[in-house]
Amino acid sequence: MENTLATILIVAFLLIGAVGGVILTPNETIEVPGAEVEVVTEVPVNVSIEVPVADVSVYLDQAVDDFMDYVDDEELFTCGDYEYNLDEISISRVYEDYSVAIDDEDTTVEFSIKLEYDEDDERSCKKVYDVEAYYEEDEDVEIEVD
Repeated sequence: MENTLATILIVAFLLIGAVGGVILTPNETIEVPGAEVEVVTEVPVNVSIEVPVADVSVYLDQAVDDFMDYVDDEELFTCGDYEYNLDEISISRVYEDYSVAIDDEDTTVEFSIKLEYDEDDERSCKKVYDVEAYYEEDEDVEIEVD
């Protein structure tokens, strides 16, 4: 019985000492000089990138102007059985289906255009042309008409 009482007292004092040690110990941060801590945090990032695209309609506008010069130079003044003057020819429509191919120094523009031949509101004729305008750097434009 003496051993049992001694064992119970030893265990009780150990528990009191452990609880007292936890309560009385100050909460301090220990810094070790020269020690670095690396914290890795994943942050989701959404990035939207706008890629600038050249406005190729500028090439179409230039090709249409060059085609009208071609009409004047090649004297494409006939439509049906009649012949017209250049001032009696107007652009009726430039079709939306066109292509522009740019390759370093060369540019090719393919489009369809409808011209209206009209003489003082008396007779009129419309004609559609499939045009390919080929531009080479430092060269004059080459126009092909189908």
